[in-house]
Amino acid sequence: MKNTARIYFYKCIIDVQKSNPENSFLSARIFFSVTALYHNAPKGQNVVGFDTVCVAQQPHGENYFDNPLEVVLTADMRGVRLPHNPFSDAVEEYLRELVGRNDELLSISGPSFNLKDVGFKFPKTVTLDLVDTGGGW
Repeated sequence: MKNTARIYFYKCIIDVQKSNPENSFLSARIFFSVTALYHNAPKGQNVVGFDTVCVAQQPHGENYFDNPLEVVLTADMRGVRLPHNPFSDAVEEYLRELVGRNDELLSISGPSFNLKDVGFKFPKTVTLDLVDTGGGW
């Protein structure tokens, strides 16, 4: 059996800055719980659980709807090695489900605005295979 991690996303705090209708920038802090299960570890050492946060942001000059988001882990992962691409994809999917694929949630008319620290509680769980060597966080 593979070692796995259950990721429970539970809260997101979004900052959006828009200087004109064609120039907006999104950054989000995404809070989640990690429960890692190590099948070959001794009993009592086979489960690691903790809460942490990552940052997802739209690269400057990139289109939020068409381009991948940059995902950065901002805390110690306590030795849990999440697979980079599947984890980034899960964070991106979580955020796009929350915000809306076509800006349904944060579509505010007008020439400019800033949203700071807008929080949402939106639970979602994914399970990922852990990385034994290379290619992970």
